[in-house]
Amino acid sequence: LLQNPRISFDEVRPQLPGQQYPGLGIGDRMLQILIIMTRRLRLEGLINKPRYYHTAFMFTKDFVFTNPHNQAILFSINRDLLTKYRLHTVAWAAHFDCIINHMTGQTLIWDTDYLILPLEKYLLKYFHSKEYQKAVEDKMKRYKFIIDLNKFQKIMQKNKIPIYEKLF
Repeated sequence: LLQNPRISFDEVRPQLPGQQYPGLGIGDRMLQILIIMTRRLRLEGLINKPRYYHTAFMFTKDFVFTNPHNQAILFSINRDLLTKYRLHTVAWAAHFDCIINHMTGQTLIWDTDYLILPLEKYLLKYFHSKEYQKAVEDKMKRYKFIIDLNKFQKIMQKNKIPIYEKLF
C-alpha cells in the first residue's frame, strides 16, 4: 500500500480515500522499478486501474486513460476543481459523489477505467495523436464540474474526516 503506519495524518499529509496511514512518498520510485521490469521483459507497456480519483490524478503524470472519455473527465475535474480546492478536498468529493456537472446537473459517479503507460512506439503514437487529443478536447467541452459543498460538508462531518480548507 506504500503507507507509513508510524506517522499520523495532519494538514500537510491529510487522509485520502482508501488510506489507513499517510503515504511513504515512494510511488515514483516504485513506478521506475516497474518500467525497468516492463522494458526488460520486452512488454508493450503497463496497465493500471486506479480505484480512486486521487490515484488516477497521480498516475496521469505518466499514464493516460485508454478511453478518451475518462481522460476528459479527469482533465475537466483538474481544470475546474484543482484551481479552487486542494487535492484532499477534490479526492473526497469524488469518493462521496459530491461532484456535479454544472452543465447537466448530473452527479459524477467516479467509475474508473484502465490507464496505460505506453512504451512501444505505436502505442505512444496513438495516445499522442491528434485524433486521441481531439477526442479528449471535444469531450471536455461537455463538462463544467462543481462540488456540492453542502452535501460534501455533511458527509465529511458524518464520517469524521477533517476538512483542511475554507470552502465558502
